Amino acid sequence: MHFRGKGAAAGMMMAGSMGPMGIAIGVAIDEGIAKTIGKAVLTSDVDIPRLLSNSITQVETQEPKVFVLKEYGFVTTKNGVTGLDDPVIPYWELIDKSSSKLYSSVEHCNPAAIELEIIKIDGMAIRRAYEDIAICAQTVLENIVKS
Repeated sequence: MHFRGKGAAAGMMMAGSMGPMGIAIGVAIDEGIAKTIGKAVLTSDVDIPRLLSNSITQVETQEPKVFVLKEYGFVTTKNGVTGLDDPVIPYWELIDKSSSKLYSSVEHCNPAAIELEIIKIDGMAIRRAYEDIAICAQTVLENIVKS
């Protein structure tokens, strides 16, 4: 589980006064949030890599194609979100092993935003978010294979 949030941005701002230590603090903030989200996932009994892998393997291809899950987690967003204080969206990154091309749900999907504080404690909210985005992974890969 990864988290791309405000910690990295804060680290860049702190780098001006603290140097590389500021960046390290920012990264540590995001890693701490990722660990908290990872603990919440355990309460929902969902295996996110397996969920995404199952969607990937359902894509039928004429020639052998191998897509590998590179990374998954949550990322902060503000795009089109109203009424949430700290909105996040689930994301995945897949690599086409034959071309080394990277595909990201941030570019290809439009998942519903969720409040960060909910994701930190509600494993079922995480599960629902990844069930939705797994469907998007399958659709994206089917479109790639067709083209």
